[in-house]
Amino acid sequence: MNYYRIIAIFGILEAACFGAAPAPTQFMYNAYWSTADGFQSLAQLHNNASKASLTVQPVLYSPGGQAMNLDPVAMAPLGNATIDIGAELATKGWSQSTTGTAIFQYQGVAGQLEVEIYEGDPQESVSFTIPSLDKPYASATQDAVFLLPSGNASIFVSVQNLSSQTIHVSPSVTLAGRITPMDSVTLPPNGSSVLWIWGSQFSASAWQKNAVGGITLSQDGPAGALNTGAWIEDGTIGYSTTLTFVNPQTPGQTLLGTQILVGNAGLALGLPANFEIKSQLVLRNMSSQPADVTGTLMFSDNSGGTYPAPLPALHLAVGQITSVDLGQVKSQAAVPPQIVCASLSLQYTGASGALMGRVFGTSADSSYGLYWALQPSAGNVYFESFWSTQDDWTPIFTVGNVAPTSDQVTVLVTSNQGTYTLPAISLKPLESRTINLRELLATAQPFPVGTNFGGFKVSGASQQSKLMVKEHLISPSAELATPFYGGYQYIVNAYFYENTTDFEDDGDTCCAAPVSTNTGVSVGEQLSGEPDDYQSASPEEGEYGSDNTSIATLSFTGGAGTLTGVAAGSATIWAVVYGIYDSEGDEGDVGTNETEASAYEQIPTHVGFINQVSAMTLTTTTTPACATGSGGYWRRVTLQLFDQNYIPITQSGLTMADSIAIGTPNQLGATNTNTGHENTNGDGQWYDTYSICSSYCPAGTGQTNATQSWTASGAALTGTNALVYKCSSITIDGN
Repeated sequence: MNYYRIIAIFGILEAACFGAAPAPTQFMYNAYWSTADGFQSLAQLHNNASKASLTVQPVLYSPGGQAMNLDPVAMAPLGNATIDIGAELATKGWSQSTTGTAIFQYQGVAGQLEVEIYEGDPQESVSFTIPSLDKPYASATQDAVFLLPSGNASIFVSVQNLSSQTIHVSPSVTLAGRITPMDSVTLPPNGSSVLWIWGSQFSASAWQKNAVGGITLSQDGPAGALNTGAWIEDGTIGYSTTLTFVNPQTPGQTLLGTQILVGNAGLALGLPANFEIKSQLVLRNMSSQPADVTGTLMFSDNSGGTYPAPLPALHLAVGQITSVDLGQVKSQAAVPPQIVCASLSLQYTGASGALMGRVFGTSADSSYGLYWALQPSAGNVYFESFWSTQDDWTPIFTVGNVAPTSDQVTVLVTSNQGTYTLPAISLKPLESRTINLRELLATAQPFPVGTNFGGFKVSGASQQSKLMVKEHLISPSAELATPFYGGYQYIVNAYFYENTTDFEDDGDTCCAAPVSTNTGVSVGEQLSGEPDDYQSASPEEGEYGSDNTSIATLSFTGGAGTLTGVAAGSATIWAVVYGIYDSEGDEGDVGTNETEASAYEQIPTHVGFINQVSAMTLTTTTTPACATGSGGYWRRVTLQLFDQNYIPITQSGLTMADSIAIGTPNQLGATNTNTGHENTNGDGQWYDTYSICSSYCPAGTGQTNATQSWTASGAALTGTNALVYKCSSITIDGN
């Protein structure tokens, strides 16, 4: 299991509540759309938030960088939307281009939006998806691998310039152990281009069926300038599938995947008989060090049974690309033929982030192309962007547990007509569960008739859950298999909180540190996808503290922190927590909250209401009693002494004495008040009694207002309390 380090540095803040900052503008970047040559281009959008609605502004760009705003798209919580790009362009009369890129903008928390663009031409049996990124790769290079379905196949790579300056992209292809540089392309600001890689650029012996190779893109612009999308197709056999690039700087020494299909998946999953899949694992060593690889392909029977198939030990030299026939791995492990779906876990030595892996699946007649991108990390919550049962589309959905312990998984199927929660799924380590969603929805009928698209939210039982999720949309009539992706929930930010795990204030109330007093603190991690979604975090042992321990000290036991004020002055506290930092598994500094604040001497300043002990209406026969011809009210309460920052002063033996000044209105005719004194207990609290008798009572509805002032052991408090006396109540500051 890989953990990524997040250094969170926070300032001590005095206890004051600030207004929420405006939601930042977020972006999702997509490298390709096209309505040319019979292609239909559909942007599939999903709002990951379960409570907040979302409005998205799509902006299309031509290859030359010209922008075209489409109509804003509004989505309810967990809602979906489809943008038919061709229809939108026709409505707006934009004929500048039939291909380009897109950026989707919204106000909200990072990860709240999932977007994938589906490209399909059913007449040619070609389809693929272009996933969107919320954080373009910072590396100057990006890498991909491919497996050729035939010698007639072509590879297309879309390159998108996200910067405001011209950049140059230099591609190269590694095939049969040889690196072939390709022509460089120049991209204007916000511009794009599509690279075409085909067999005539290489020898016939190299560019042939089942050959594996790699693509590397280098760019000379600023970090994050280049976004990519890619696919491979052979129209003569009706084959197509997606390709994706990786960031070679992504850390880790593990690769994970699920829904790896090997064998007659048609029979197992209720699909056509020709949906018999041969799958090959393709690995590439991107580093300058050799790598040794081990791993397990864990097959699951959907009923709790698992069947491990160990991969052969592999040694990859520097730059080497190799493939493994997963059918042979399954056969050698004697996995029953009817068990076809597996999760994959790989571990490797050498440089962190050195290895990339993809699995390519092909049906026996090559009409279906499937694609699985192995990931370096997993999450405890996943958002999947899209499912559809329109026409004969059949969503095949898999969730796998890649943690070392068993898990209980919740799958929430979402739509614009409501949600449907599947029965809890119990998964052992590396076990997976695969669902034919079309069959499930036809049986359960959870949505109104005509509901035929939506999304998913998949959750593990705890913060330690490690899940992988994968979906393919299968069209038997068009013989198409289109992969869809999604993303896990990751950490957006982290904050200190004072005496709470109700992380609603975004850290703005922490932390006041009275001298010689312990204040409870905790760390909350803000999560992607859901506004105001937080989880408790436990700093690593010893990786927390104060920059000035003569002012304040900080300690933690698990997730429970103690902040102690030592002397008046300023200090900064900090902590380190671990987890997946962003959508690409990158590590980084979370801390942005470095405000200086003060530890301070507590000055008795305010008195506040804590609770009511008892109360009653007074008559001439009660104890205490009112005089003949009058009535009133009596109340006994607990009060608390607070300092100048409204922090409780927990000191015993302070003598609290009050005085009450009658104000206006005085409809009850009060003329004098009885006051006294009481000592505080160890919590800084004491009892006080309030009463009123008036000839105006009990029938009158008027009131008398008064102001209560205090001294603490002879020292006057600057804070006062507002009293309201009525025949049937007495309130202290509205309580």
